[in-house]
Amino acid sequence: MEKAFRIESDAEYYIDLEKYITNADEQRRLVNEFLKDHNIEANKYCVGGSGFVNKPFKEFNKDEIILDILPTEKDKENFGKMLKKENDYGLCGFKKKSKISKEFQDYCIETNMIININEPDLRDYLKSLDWYKYSRSLIKHEDIYYLKVQSDLLKDDDIPEGFTEIKISEFYKIVEESKENK
Repeated sequence: MEKAFRIESDAEYYIDLEKYITNADEQRRLVNEFLKDHNIEANKYCVGGSGFVNKPFKEFNKDEIILDILPTEKDKENFGKMLKKENDYGLCGFKKKSKISKEFQDYCIETNMIININEPDLRDYLKSLDWYKYSRSLIKHEDIYYLKVQSDLLKDDDIPEGFTEIKISEFYKIVEESKENK
C-alpha cells in the first residue's frame, strides 16, 4: 500500500524530525569550528563512538569518541603521525592517544556535542509497518513536511496523531512546486 501525508507541526514525528535536523546542524557547526581552530583543512569527516544515541557523551566515556577525516595533502603533512591508515572510504582516523583526538574528545564534552545522531524511524509512528521494510519520500515545503510511504504492511487506518492523509497526486504536485521554487 502507498499513502501520503501532510505532517502537522504538533505531530510527534515532526517534532522529532526537527530535533534530529537541529542536532545534525549543530554537530556539523561544532566539528567545522574544531577543524578550523586546529588548522585541519579536511572538509569531509566522520564522528562516532560507542556511547549514547541522541545525547551528549559524558566524561566517563569520552575516550570512545572518534574523529575521522578525509585528509588533504597539507593535513597529511601536518598530522601524518597522528593519523591511522586510510579506510575503504579514504578516511583516516586520528589515533586514540594523539593530541588532536584527546582535544576533540574534550571539546565534545565541553560543548555537549551529540556524537551519535539517529533520524527518527517511521516504524515508531506508523505502527502497522512493524519491523519490515518500507520506502519513503519526505519533503519539506513552506515549513510543512509531506511524506509518502510504501509498504506491503501499511494499513488504511494507520494514521498517527498529527498526520493528515493526502492524495498521492497532491504529494507529487507539492514535490514539483518545491522544485520550481528552488
